[in-house]
Amino acid sequence: MTLPGTGRIAIRMVVGSAPSNFDFSGTFLIDSLQIGNPPPLPYPLPAAGQTVHWTTATSPVLLNVLPTGQSPRIVPGGTVVVDSGVEVRVGNGVVFDVSGTLSMQGTAAQPVRLRGNTGFSAGWARIVVASGGLITGTFADIQTLTDLLYGGKASFID
Repeated sequence: MTLPGTGRIAIRMVVGSAPSNFDFSGTFLIDSLQIGNPPPLPYPLPAAGQTVHWTTATSPVLLNVLPTGQSPRIVPGGTVVVDSGVEVRVGNGVVFDVSGTLSMQGTAAQPVRLRGNTGFSAGWARIVVASGGLITGTFADIQTLTDLLYGGKASFID
């Protein structure tokens, strides 16, 4: 069956009572399925070997659950450079996975601010620096839960 354009379609599976010989019987219906490409993110995330910049033009950068249902991730070998004056907000329930490099390059006059989505530690937001991951900051103000896991590294200078 060909579906025209992009949109949504529903799928549902209904299974009736199993007969005594345990044969499968039922009806297959669609509840929800995304057709087409997900919308582009309002901020870039790097591929391995790529460096991207988050600039004041996209500030505040709102890190929410992606259309795929996953939290945002900097992959191993990927680098995000956050320019001075940028505010990054990690959404409620989001675990921002830094498996590559997050480099926050603030200044005394324009620090980089990293916090929960609605301000100082609001809601539940978390940054995880995984093995091989690195988070660095110059004049960076971090106000959310940050974990260094399994060999993740961090370095800050003010």
